[in-house]
Amino acid sequence: YKNHSNSYRSVFFFYQRRTSGEVSFDRRWNDYVNGFGNTNNGYWLGLRHTRSLIERVKLHLGLRHTSMLLFISALDYNRAKSSESGLSIELHNLMRFTTVDRDNDACLLCNCAFPGRGGWWHYSCATANLNGLWGIPLFNLGPSWIFNAGVNRPLKSTAMMIRFRP
Repeated sequence: YKNHSNSYRSVFFFYQRRTSGEVSFDRRWNDYVNGFGNTNNGYWLGLRHTRSLIERVKLHLGLRHTSMLLFISALDYNRAKSSESGLSIELHNLMRFTTVDRDNDACLLCNCAFPGRGGWWHYSCATANLNGLWGIPLFNLGPSWIFNAGVNRPLKSTAMMIRFRP
């Protein structure tokens, strides 16, 4: 999904968007690699497609939830790296993407993507997960973001985007 923004003189490509629980993000590895959903109810562009966009141009990656815009300096479906996103994503730096059928997280006794937590660059089932089970405001289940004050707030909507600058 592409959105042109005159205020930033940039083009935003949304690679994740959620406004309701109509599209389940409790998916297997191949779905996260290839993408799923629709632009009306929620979607994931796909790790492969997102990576191909990243490799072509200079860009900024962002996570947007409610009114907060956070930038990530590099993204790969093998590793996530954040630079200016605060406490919630710092633990996930350099983590490999994890799904229910591909466990790459740091939790030795569990798979952080199971049950219902969705694919993510999970560290040890902590602090940030925008792909969790919709409508479950409990820690580590629903789409969540631990803010710097240590408060876990359920999110009304999420969007992860790539911003291309001219």
